[in-house]
Amino acid sequence: VGANADADHGHGGGGPLFVLAMFGLLVVIVVVARKILPFIISQLMQHGGRELITLFAVMMACGGAYLAELAGWPPALGACIAGLLLANADIRHQLVTEITPFRDVFNAIFFIALGMLVNINSIVENFLLIAVAVAATLILKTLITIGAVKLAGWPLRVGIQAGIGLCTVSEFGYVLAREANAGGLVPDAFLDSLVGYTVCTMMIGAVLFPLGGKLAGRVMVILNEKDLSQLAQGESQDNEELETEDCLSGHVIIAGFGITGENLMQVLKSTHIPHCVVEMNLTMISRARELGANVIVGDATRTIILEHAGIRRARAIVVGVNTLEDTKRIVSHARNMKPDIYIAARTYNFRDLEPLANQGANMVVPADFEASVKIFSHVLEEFDVPRNVLGSQIAAARAGGYGMFRGQSSGSDETMEDLLKVLQLTATQTFYLPKGGSAVGKSIADIDLRNQTGASIIAIVRDRKPVTNPTPDFVFRTSDVIVMVGAHAELKKARKLLGASQNLEPAKMKIDRT
Repeated sequence: VGANADADHGHGGGGPLFVLAMFGLLVVIVVVARKILPFIISQLMQHGGRELITLFAVMMACGGAYLAELAGWPPALGACIAGLLLANADIRHQLVTEITPFRDVFNAIFFIALGMLVNINSIVENFLLIAVAVAATLILKTLITIGAVKLAGWPLRVGIQAGIGLCTVSEFGYVLAREANAGGLVPDAFLDSLVGYTVCTMMIGAVLFPLGGKLAGRVMVILNEKDLSQLAQGESQDNEELETEDCLSGHVIIAGFGITGENLMQVLKSTHIPHCVVEMNLTMISRARELGANVIVGDATRTIILEHAGIRRARAIVVGVNTLEDTKRIVSHARNMKPDIYIAARTYNFRDLEPLANQGANMVVPADFEASVKIFSHVLEEFDVPRNVLGSQIAAARAGGYGMFRGQSSGSDETMEDLLKVLQLTATQTFYLPKGGSAVGKSIADIDLRNQTGASIIAIVRDRKPVTNPTPDFVFRTSDVIVMVGAHAELKKARKLLGASQNLEPAKMKIDRT
């Protein structure tokens, strides 16, 4: 016993040195792990499989917890360090996907265990104190989060939703309190009360979280009504950024300066159509001002901001914000404030088309459907479908698709049948005759293109001058542009005969930037 006491005393006397040694060991482990971890992961990817990578991630977490416990640290800290090391790996996204089921199970077990630790008697004895602490925490954390979100430049509705979502006490607080209790810093009675207080905030927060969006929407409605009353009374605004754009008339309002808004602004600027941008995100505001946009700083879901953007004098408004609820709110306000305004809205999912149309949008563009239209239009271009036919097919697809999404008859069978007929019709194609081409120096009669391929030459462009209906004795030269007509298979044979496929440079990839 005496030997153990001496050992304990020596250990306590070397406390600071022990802490420094453990901190140095932590640094060494992190540095070494970051050096060898990429090699280990690459070997697992080459010789293992998805299951082995998942097992390795689990072993890293368990190993980190075990090593931390050996060093006298909380096991959770070691598992956290292992997770941070894996977060720097190239396969971190795959690891997140694979570990998510384990995380959900462990989280469920943790919260169930935490709930089982609640001492009901402690809550009953300190009910008033715990109730006040819970209420104060929920309100204070919500207000702090709202303030932080507003300082970051985000709208008030986002701050309300974030504040309600983060109003509870973190479960990690229990881990810290447990360690403090183990170290003798807090008594058992306080720990029981703290567990009850933490669980109560979590339970109430879980009930409030689904109501965050509705509560934020209700607050915005109240603020919008206040804005309208202020405008009716002619009260001035203190925000210098919100100066009414009286100089704008017949303009376009761009609500949201993402990719859609930026591209639209560039087009409107080049065509000299008056416009303004309504944006709340500070990064987007800086980007818009760099490009020379007229920016109204504010939340477009608020009617007073739309008033400052000149909604009653505007000709159109384009809504390109990220969330469906905000889009619906902006569309509804714009329609009510100016019934004859043209409203175009972008959405990410075709299922949102009907709700936005009901709110008053003239045109709703679902991004997923438009992507499919762009893809098939480029495919048809590759098959040399005439542009006027291509344009009609795109228009038919949009009309039919949007009608289908809204529960109307789209005539898709007839559209598809017409499209198949177009693909079977003849097409026109131009061929540039390069130097060294097999047709250079030969006449039309010499190559006998019509009999060998079925395609016909209808014109030849030489020195920017077209020669229509060339005679059989017309001799080809380098840099001639041959205009041919025929079916797709016939044109392919003609290109091969003329040597275009062997001599022309590979076609450059077309990039659609719209």
